[in-house]
Amino acid sequence: MRGAGLVATVVISGGLWLFARGHGPTAPAGVPVYCPDVTRVMVVPTDARQTGGSGGPAEASSLSSIVDRLRIDAGALSQAGQATTSSALQTLASDVDQWRTAIVSNDAVAETIALDRVLSVETTVPGC
Repeated sequence: MRGAGLVATVVISGGLWLFARGHGPTAPAGVPVYCPDVTRVMVVPTDARQTGGSGGPAEASSLSSIVDRLRIDAGALSQAGQATTSSALQTLASDVDQWRTAIVSNDAVAETIALDRVLSVETTVPGC
């Protein structure tokens, strides 16, 4: 029975990963281009959980690339005059970076605090 749950979780995680990676700059009408990057933030801990741990260096590497993408998105939105969304993405990028730093330094308390901030900020990004 445990194997069936694992398979179902992997299939769901794969679907989320494909959703997050599939849109890129050609997002469907009505879906902001930055939303897949925001969605990827939650795919990382799900993937780490599937591998049976906190993720360690692999999770930190994924988070680093997410931080870079979020900052690029925030810069583009700032230039487009969308200050509110840009600010939300900058805050999310900063929190994800703190989460990554806590993982690298193996600080479980800081990791929990940073993850809590990421989860609360992620819901404030307009349009996603």
